[in-house]
Amino acid sequence: MRFSSLLERTEAKELTQEAAAEVLGISVRTFQRWAERYEAEGDDGLVDRRMGRRSPRRAPQKELERMLGLFRDKYADFTVKHFHEQLQKRHGY
Repeated sequence: MRFSSLLERTEAKELTQEAAAEVLGISVRTFQRWAERYEAEGDDGLVDRRMGRRSPRRAPQKELERMLGLFRDKYADFTVKHFHEQLQKRHGY
């Protein structure tokens, strides 16, 4: 596993946490959190814990259907940016 090999190299002082975090494309603090979870739980500690959860900011299904209908029927040739502008201007989003 890529994370475990980087963690081993940081513990052996071959690599700094900053360098390991950069390789993974994460912040140093996130690397430290992952290291703590990996030490405590092993591979299971690195599983994405957000999976299976809906966003608390998710729009209601009825609203999504309305928006998709507008895009499909009225604004099909618009880019996402222009569609968003029209949603705000004409439809009160």
